[in-house]
Amino acid sequence: MLPTIEKLQKAGYIIYVYDVDDYPLLTKKYSVRSMPTTIFMDGGKEVHRITGAAEFSVQERLKTRKEQGGAYDL
Repeated sequence: MLPTIEKLQKAGYIIYVYDVDDYPLLTKKYSVRSMPTTIFMDGGKEVHRITGAAEFSVQERLKTRKEQGGAYDL
């Protein structure tokens, strides 16, 4: 997933990466039970979640949202 994340960051997407061991409160707050978990936020609220190493799904979700004229507030 890291190469995909880096590619998306270079394309202008704001992406934060957290280690569940270093941030247990975030892990609990967002009920992360599997790694990796990608959470899409808009206006501070979760709007979509992908669990597992689904690089294609992450790219497709961002592309679809952009085509709809929206952006995620990540």
